[in-house]
Amino acid sequence: MRVITVVGYTKTGKTTTIEKLITELKHRGYSVGSVKDIHFAGFKADVEGTNTDRHRKAGADMVTGRGHFESVVYYSERVMIPDILKQYHHDYVILEGVNDFDVPSVVTADCIEGIEGRMRKGTFAIAGKISAELTEYKGLPVINALTDVRRLCDMVEQKAREVNVNEKNGLLRGEEIKEFISKKNAVYLIEIDLLGEKRRMVLKKGADARKEGAKLRELAGLGVKVPEIYGSYGDVLLLEYMGEKTVYDALAQTEELNETPDLILKALISWLSDYYKAAEKLYGKDASRADVNLRNFILMFDGSVAGVDFEEDVPHNGIAHDIGIIAAYMLTYDPILTVWKKNAAHLFLKEWGGGNEIKQSLKEGLENIKTRRGIDIDPGKISDEIMK
Repeated sequence: MRVITVVGYTKTGKTTTIEKLITELKHRGYSVGSVKDIHFAGFKADVEGTNTDRHRKAGADMVTGRGHFESVVYYSERVMIPDILKQYHHDYVILEGVNDFDVPSVVTADCIEGIEGRMRKGTFAIAGKISAELTEYKGLPVINALTDVRRLCDMVEQKAREVNVNEKNGLLRGEEIKEFISKKNAVYLIEIDLLGEKRRMVLKKGADARKEGAKLRELAGLGVKVPEIYGSYGDVLLLEYMGEKTVYDALAQTEELNETPDLILKALISWLSDYYKAAEKLYGKDASRADVNLRNFILMFDGSVAGVDFEEDVPHNGIAHDIGIIAAYMLTYDPILTVWKKNAAHLFLKEWGGGNEIKQSLKEGLENIKTRRGIDIDPGKISDEIMK
């Protein structure tokens, strides 16, 4: 099969361009398939309460709705493009809105900025609303699919990439880069070759993979920043690689440089706020995080924070409990109880308003750390000092 992708911002003519290309390719005697990438996080293909919806909620990994004239297959996960293409046996497949798969592209736009935002190596034509203003841009033809689809289709025939998706040589070739330290799971950083494009992902294997996958989808659906699921297979999750710099690492580095932790703490607080709002909707009042170790928060390249590791059941200890425990961790990584750490913990707790519940949780967290690590500290005295 031969594959292209049509990419562009919303309302720039992607679907119209694809409609015209499909019609012209069919006119030329080809079989044609298409894939639409839906970027709305709350999208659901099925309807609440239908029989197929009930099958999925009962735990079925894949459900098919078979009608007299149409059939629909529902997966309870985001399926990778190579795996989707294995279901196609057509001369041409046109992808709409797919930006993470290395095939030649047509960019639709309504302005120059729109072209620049989506143009990449492999773009061979521009289309969409901008074709009313331009005929060429940086050496690429700008074609109006409504009036000159034959010309655009000629280019598709020339530029579309042959894709082989048979099981033996497939599209996915993974190479292990490193193994992450994990008490409960086997977790690896792998590099996958997607038609010549190298992409790093996290492969996580464990008994609770399915449970964690469900939580990740639920949280992402409510806007919480967590790893995207690229695939799930039994006890294996294939996850977005979000980098390796944890909030723990970032705070340690910032202290070493004697810099202010304000931006890191602000990003962590923002993520926690999003999480608690979503958790209350999903899991009920006082829903909290099972493990608030600072290594379970990733500092992203853009300065925001994402949460990782959700395999454990959601506890209902309340927000104050988590906040106190996080502050206890902040105070006690080596070297413990420095002036910098005390200031950072104070700033963090101040944003949550303080209060006796948080103070009690901080004290309990310090007592647990004292027992577990065998360090000589006075949890009550430290709590009083930090909460002033």
